[in-house]
Amino acid sequence: MNQLVFYWPDFGEALSIKDEKLPTALHLVYKAKKHLANCILAHQLVILDIWCQRIQAMNSHLLTVELNVGCLHTEQKKIGISMSMTQSHSDGTTTVGTPSSY
Repeated sequence: MNQLVFYWPDFGEALSIKDEKLPTALHLVYKAKKHLANCILAHQLVILDIWCQRIQAMNSHLLTVELNVGCLHTEQKKIGISMSMTQSHSDGTTTVGTPSSY
């Protein structure tokens, strides 16, 4: 397994950089900062994509729940209609009729 090894010069080495090497060193620092910024941006985009997928999943789950509640309401209405079609009498008998007869 390859491991990345980062080289960080000590203060003495940094002071020994010659003036002619300074533009090259500054350019390398700029490239490193740009690469770091691109990595941070890519990381944030991955996190954003994960959150978008979670939101889509929750929206799908919510839609399923709403559909299930709608089915339950429909079933309750059906049961309510069938219950209203039966009448219990004081003598213990029950009669069944059509909705139009009530």
